Amino acid sequence: MIFFFILFLIFLFLLFSNGSKASRQLSIVIGQLAIILFADSRKKNRTFFKMQKDKFDRQVTLLRKYYSGTLEKREKQEFREMLNDRNLENVFRQLSQGDILAEKLEEYKQYDARKAFGKFSRQQKSLRHKKRIIRILTAAVVVLLLGMSWLLNLGLPEVEVVPPAQQETIRPGSYKAILRLTNGETVNLERDSMQVLEKNGTQISYAEGKITYRSTPQIQELAYNELIVPTAGECYITLEDHTKVWINAESKIKYPVQFTAGERKVYLEGEAYFDVAEDGRPFQVITSQGEVTVLGTAFGISSYMDKAEYTTLVRGCVRYTSHTKKSVILSPGEQAILERSGELISRKVEVEEYVGWKDGVFVFRDKPLEEIMETLSRWYGSEVVFRNEEMKQLKYTGSLERYDSINTFLQVLERLQDIHYEIDNNKILLSRKSS
Repeated sequence: MIFFFILFLIFLFLLFSNGSKASRQLSIVIGQLAIILFADSRKKNRTFFKMQKDKFDRQVTLLRKYYSGTLEKREKQEFREMLNDRNLENVFRQLSQGDILAEKLEEYKQYDARKAFGKFSRQQKSLRHKKRIIRILTAAVVVLLLGMSWLLNLGLPEVEVVPPAQQETIRPGSYKAILRLTNGETVNLERDSMQVLEKNGTQISYAEGKITYRSTPQIQELAYNELIVPTAGECYITLEDHTKVWINAESKIKYPVQFTAGERKVYLEGEAYFDVAEDGRPFQVITSQGEVTVLGTAFGISSYMDKAEYTTLVRGCVRYTSHTKKSVILSPGEQAILERSGELISRKVEVEEYVGWKDGVFVFRDKPLEEIMETLSRWYGSEVVFRNEEMKQLKYTGSLERYDSINTFLQVLERLQDIHYEIDNNKILLSRKSS
C-alpha cells in the first residue's frame, strides 16, 4: 500500500510539474501501473491486470536493454513494434534527446517521495477510523488516476509539437537491400518475408534482413547473384556453403548462387564482415584493390571507392594480396592497410573498432571527426557540412549504439568539444560554438 501511494505522489509530481510532453506521458504510465498494483492487491480481475502488469514489465525491460545496448536481434524488432504505441514513441523520442533524462533524474533526486508520504501518514493519525479513510482515499486515488489518464489520453485534442531545427532527430538505418538475380530481375528487400527459386533450382529465402541459400546437387556452371545495400541499409547472407556475411551500408557483393567444386570466390565493393565456413576449399574475396584468401576464418574488409582498404582479422589466418602483387599474412588482431598510394602495411589493432558495427556498435579510438561523420552518414543517410574546416581534424574516442539516433552522439560531442550542431532536413551542420 505504501508503494502504491508513493507511485501516486510521483504521478502527481510529473503531471503538475512544468515538464515536457514526455513527463505527461510518463505520468500516464506510472498512473496506470499504480492502478494495476492496487487492483492486484485487492485480488480483483487478477488475470487481466496480471497481463497488463506483465506487458508493462516487458516494456520496461526492453527500454532498459535498449539504453544499456544489450537488445538481442529478435528483441530489436519487438522494440520497434512497441514504439507503434504513440505514447511510448513520444516518450522514447524525447528521452533520446539526452538532456531530458538527466533533467528528470535530477528533479526526482530532489523529490523525497517517502518523506512526503510520511508527512501524509502523520496527518492521518488524528483520525479515529484510519483504515476506513485510507480505503476511501485509495478508491478516490484510483478514480482520479483513471480520470486523469483518460483526460490526457482521450479527452484532450492531440497537439502536434514541431521541434526546432536543432532538435530534429535522425534515426538509424534498417534492413534494406536490392537483390539482383541471375536473369537480371531485381527484388527489393526490406521488412517483408519472401522466397525465390533460381533457375538452377536453388531456393533463396529472406526474412528480417537475412538471406539464406539452399542449394541443389552440385552444378558445374557458375550463376551469380548481386546484393546492393544502399545508404542507411544493412543485410546479412548465409551463402550456399554456410559462410555468413554481414554487409554494411553503401556496399555491394557479387557471389555465386552455388560454388563449384574447386573454389569459392566473391566480389566486394564497400564493407562486409565474413565468417567463412571451413570445407577444404579456399575462399577468396576480390576487391577493386586486392584480394583476401582464406580457408576458415572471420575477418572484416572495408573497401570503399577512393579510400584506403582495410582488412581486419578476428579469427584464423588470411593472406592479403594487392593487385600489384604485394602481400602480407595476418594473424588474429592484425590489420592490413593498402593506401591509395599503393603502399601495403600491417599493424596490430583492437578489432572491435573495425568490425564492431556487425554487433551493433560503432567504436572510435582517437579518430578524426571527418572520418567519424563519414562513417555515420552512410548508416544514417544524412549529409554532413563542416562550417569550419579545422573541425574535421578534431579527435574523438568513444562508442555509439548503431541503432540509436545520431543525436545521442552529437549531444555528447557538443559537451566534450567546442562544437555546436544543427539538423535541417536531414542535413547535419557542424560549427564552432560562439564565444
